Amino acid sequence: MSAEDLLTTEEMADVMGWARATVYSRTRAGRALPPRVDDSRVPRYRRGDVDAFKVALADEAAAATAARLAKPRKRPVPAPRAPRVARPPRPTPPPKPLTLEEQIARQRRRGGTSPAPRVGYAIPPGPGEVVAVRGLIARRATGPGEASLLAAMILGDAA
Repeated sequence: MSAEDLLTTEEMADVMGWARATVYSRTRAGRALPPRVDDSRVPRYRRGDVDAFKVALADEAAAATAARLAKPRKRPVPAPRAPRVARPPRPTPPPKPLTLEEQIARQRRRGGTSPAPRVGYAIPPGPGEVVAVRGLIARRATGPGEASLLAAMILGDAA
């Protein structure tokens, strides 16, 4: 047997594609390695044995992969779900009519700092509404002429 046929641990690890520590950890764990030639205190490996061991490991890995892929699934493949049926949208309730104070507050929030809110009637007010508006104006106005002027502006012809 020639000296070039024998490989050191480092050379064997290079041939196998392993790190040197892998060889040592496999030795400690008692896992498979190519047969050693102990003609001295330093372990040596025959090149032919190392090549045969490498082929055997590749075959073993391929067989394990094939067995894993050939194994049936533990769970059956779920059946496809039926498509969801869209629900009709919920009808939105009509908005509540706002009181005069809420309308004024809303206009101030939207319109900024306008001192005179834009309040008016699209249809002529009823007699009870005219009395209510005049009462509101009379409480807030400073003089009697101002109250009737504001009522005429707000109520239009109904004043």
